[in-house]
Amino acid sequence: MKRLFSLLSILFVSIPFIVGQTPLPFHPDLIKGEMDNGFTYYILKNEMPRDIVSIRLVTKVGSILEEEHERGVAHFVEHMAFNGTENFPGNSLIEYLETRGVTFGRDLNAFVSFEQTVYMMDVRSDDPQMLDSIFLILEDWTGRLIFDPDEVADEIGVISAEYRGRLGANDRMMNKTFPVEFMGSMYAERLPIGKLEVIESMERETLAEFYRKWYRPELMALVVVGDVDTEFIESEIQRRFAFLSSPEDAPERRKEQLPLETGVAAVVATDAEATSTRARLFYRHEREDINTVENYRTSVLRSLFTNMMRERLSDYTRLADPPFNFAFSSYGPSIGNIDVFSNTVVMAPDKVAEAISVAALENRRAQLHGFTESELNTARASIRTNLERAVLERDQQQSRVHSSSLMSRFLNQSPFLSPEQQQELTLMYLDNISLEDINDAVESWIRPEDWILSVMAPEIEGIDIPGEEELIAMVKEIMASHPEPLEEGEVPENLIEEIPEPAAIVSEGKNEEMDIHFWTFENGATVYFKKTDFRSDEILVRAARPGGSSVLGADDLYNATLATRTVFNSGLGPWSRSQLQRFNADKVMSLNFSIGGTHTDLMGSTSPRNLRAFFETLHLVMEDPQSTDEGFSSNIASYRSFLINQHNDPNNYFFNRMSEIISKNNERRKSMRMEDLEDICKVRGFEIFQSSFDCANDWNFFFVGNADMDVLKEYTARYIGTLSTCEEPSEIVVHPIEFEREDLFHLLYKGQEERAMGSGRFQGDFEYTDRNSKILGIANAVSNILLRERIREELGGVYFIRMFGGANRFTNTFEIGFMYGSEPDKMEMLMDESLLVLTNIRDNGLPAGYLDRVREQQLQTRRLDLQENRYWVQGIRNAVLFEEDFESMSYEELEAFWETVTEDEVQAMLQKVINDESMIGLILYPEYMK
Repeated sequence: MKRLFSLLSILFVSIPFIVGQTPLPFHPDLIKGEMDNGFTYYILKNEMPRDIVSIRLVTKVGSILEEEHERGVAHFVEHMAFNGTENFPGNSLIEYLETRGVTFGRDLNAFVSFEQTVYMMDVRSDDPQMLDSIFLILEDWTGRLIFDPDEVADEIGVISAEYRGRLGANDRMMNKTFPVEFMGSMYAERLPIGKLEVIESMERETLAEFYRKWYRPELMALVVVGDVDTEFIESEIQRRFAFLSSPEDAPERRKEQLPLETGVAAVVATDAEATSTRARLFYRHEREDINTVENYRTSVLRSLFTNMMRERLSDYTRLADPPFNFAFSSYGPSIGNIDVFSNTVVMAPDKVAEAISVAALENRRAQLHGFTESELNTARASIRTNLERAVLERDQQQSRVHSSSLMSRFLNQSPFLSPEQQQELTLMYLDNISLEDINDAVESWIRPEDWILSVMAPEIEGIDIPGEEELIAMVKEIMASHPEPLEEGEVPENLIEEIPEPAAIVSEGKNEEMDIHFWTFENGATVYFKKTDFRSDEILVRAARPGGSSVLGADDLYNATLATRTVFNSGLGPWSRSQLQRFNADKVMSLNFSIGGTHTDLMGSTSPRNLRAFFETLHLVMEDPQSTDEGFSSNIASYRSFLINQHNDPNNYFFNRMSEIISKNNERRKSMRMEDLEDICKVRGFEIFQSSFDCANDWNFFFVGNADMDVLKEYTARYIGTLSTCEEPSEIVVHPIEFEREDLFHLLYKGQEERAMGSGRFQGDFEYTDRNSKILGIANAVSNILLRERIREELGGVYFIRMFGGANRFTNTFEIGFMYGSEPDKMEMLMDESLLVLTNIRDNGLPAGYLDRVREQQLQTRRLDLQENRYWVQGIRNAVLFEEDFESMSYEELEAFWETVTEDEVQAMLQKVINDESMIGLILYPEYMK
């Protein structure tokens, strides 16, 4: 066998790169090997999170390898990996892993694309017995699937339901756009989901033959990243996968080639059920693999270019009447043999021509005039900041992030560098790439004679979407025009020039067990802080004030909803939104704000290096927000674009009608509609915003991360302790929910495809306590597993079925239910079967072992959560707001709680909530069945 761990990757840590002569190194800690049979492996020790290993079995086997009679086989094989192997027959693989804390979907999953199939597991690495079983599963996946005929027959129903679940406007439009987007190749004819007639007639022999032909060691790689003994892992891989071999008649794996010269082409797809309008203008280029020190310069050049293009396009979204609501530029590997530069814009359906014109115009402007020095400096600063952060957090990156990068390494030969290597290489070029270099490159990247335009839009009476020929003529004209160069914009150095004097702390304390500090200022604002070392360059922030929209009348709810976005679009203090965007370009910080149902909230994050900028932003949000006509108009335009055709989408129609039926048209739970925008008042919205974000004596602020407490106290004293106060504190107003069933079943009709959705709902009064809420959550989790096993695995009736909902501490009510999708003629049978599952465990108790599965899943989730800042900041927030003990966040508290949970208690909860008197069933059928 060959051991491909490169000596260069060690040397490059300290020796400067030799430009033009040296292949790119690997991450110095990476172990890469290729066995004699061609099986490749990558192993990287990484201790974030602790005691977890992220495993990816990557195969170069995708739908592009299918013959016409096999369309959908690659995807079907992936499903069968969870439905019977030599050592784990039937569904025993999932059942076993769930007993060890693995959650199906989150920790155990797989996907198929055009070029690959990938199996994913994130599991405990500190359990030798489990690790042995994981390797046995991997062995089976690589060469020991059994394709039991009964399991194949059952899975036909599951995959058919998945196929139908994707039907709709996007699928219909995609079937028209893909042949143009992928012109000159087979990709449009090889969508991974396959053809329904092939799926429904699938036979064991077809699956087994495809598996035999393509699941070969030279087309596979095993990626193992995590808190593991790398020598042991390597020896296990070499021992366990030596049995693999390729068949003597193995066909050559074809590589689909797309033509680089497409000429100009456009495709417009419209649909009456579409809910959004989007366009993509893109240019194909020959793939340039980034595999040497010399051509690494190309990746830096592209990063600078797309960074500047994105910023130019985003400026348009902040106009009073924006041509589009969202825009994005990217340049990188696509499928097959091509790289793609593209601009993607999302707009209102009556702005298709305008939006595409702007995207094309900015391409032309960049081609003619390039960029400005200030734009380039801003892009450099942004890239440099991200590099610095990666180095600071070199040992704190999640294992699953590394495993994803190594997947790309195997599939696309993408670089896999350490943060230090990436920083050294990037900085080698970053300041030496001039405007002239970028401008010269842009000329070859944006080719007026070779581009493809793809448009998807809703069909709406009175709105004409331009046709292909019209759009082609328009873009050609723009690409021959001569727009003026862009003017420079002002960027502030600081947001607040005069730093406030620090306020006095009037009280402080500490929770010793959980290491949480807290202090209160004379204005009444209280700060909570927990220092962690999970991420060196991260501090997460939450802040909350009770009341939210509960203090408002129903006629003001939409004013509150739009008010926060209007302020976001308008700016803070003397600074516009565009100036703030440029100010933040070289900083690692964000701050969002919302007026929720029961609380007004601030949510953000910052690097310790950017604390002043973060606190100045926070201070201005609460003391000097702006609400401009331009910001308001831009916000209304964005909502109008989003809402204009929502009512025609079957999914939205189903969820909105469900909410109306369950709540009996409660005004506080209705979804916004187009006509509601006419009643939105800018002045009233700003009044609500100001009254929601003032009153520091009502606010609690929560900081978790790598902050120095003395520095944090200084900043909070200046920027939080000096916030304004008010005389009357805000309190949550409880709006009772009435549950009075009028009809048991509601049959709804919407959509043209042969697909249906169903839901069973239960609601009623609930004695809210922390324990009762947790027991209800456990009951839901057990029900979820049992529904999946019966409805999906045994009956093969659905692709998904899941429980949802919980208890409301304010109204002392509960709402839970299940949801599923399938073909129309199975819906009533599946509704009956689902209710039978729930009533059976309600009446007869939990089957043996299921409570243990949920226990292990919850304990495993807590182990992972305790290593995440987001868990701590949200947990501390909830503990303070809901007057809970900080200790409830610990692993020990959860473990102690589970020691007291019994099957009888869970069954008793089910007897309370699975109530025949409060049950409501809803089924959405296609319109032709009405």
